[in-house]
Amino acid sequence: MVAQTTRGHCGVVEIPFAVSGGRIFSTGGFFAFYPINMDGRVSGSGQARLVAVSGPRIARGAGRFTFLRGRGTWAGTGPSGLCSGVWTASRI
Repeated sequence: MVAQTTRGHCGVVEIPFAVSGGRIFSTGGFFAFYPINMDGRVSGSGQARLVAVSGPRIARGAGRFTFLRGRGTWAGTGPSGLCSGVWTASRI
């Protein structure tokens, strides 16, 4: 998954993740030297909601997954203020 900032100063963040039993979770990744902990749910229709925490930063996202890819939006806060953007994901 790649989270790209469209408003604010949070940059681009790559988040390795997996989906199992309707649960989304991070499998690694760091942002600003802190590990990324992401957790969320995907419904049977592909609707997704997730939360990612990395040190003092927290972001919430929503979107949709298909069999091969996903996309959505996110918004969060941290030491540099408010940020928001889009996320995309693809099956490897």
